[in-house]
Amino acid sequence: MKELHHDPEVLSDLHHSLANSYASTPELRFTWLETMTRNHAKDNNFSEAACCQLHIAALMAQYLKLKGVQSWGAEAFDKISTNIPRDETGLKLDSGKCNQYTPG
Repeated sequence: MKELHHDPEVLSDLHHSLANSYASTPELRFTWLETMTRNHAKDNNFSEAACCQLHIAALMAQYLKLKGVQSWGAEAFDKISTNIPRDETGLKLDSGKCNQYTPG
């Protein structure tokens, strides 16, 4: 990835692919989406950074739904973008730890 620092679009595509590969592991997906947010913000692509943050919010909502904490999940973001629920509903609770989302 260090070799791609000069090409933000290719780097972003790579991060997106990595985030998608972790679709069933919430903690890893969260980390990659956060990295994408920082990279977009650094390049002044604030709308893309905001989209990454929306995906993070939907990921958290889906996790809480699967844990039985709330009745709604990623589907609530459908009116914002149909991509969000499509990308964030593949979550599996037993695929990885997600301690940072556990309500305290």
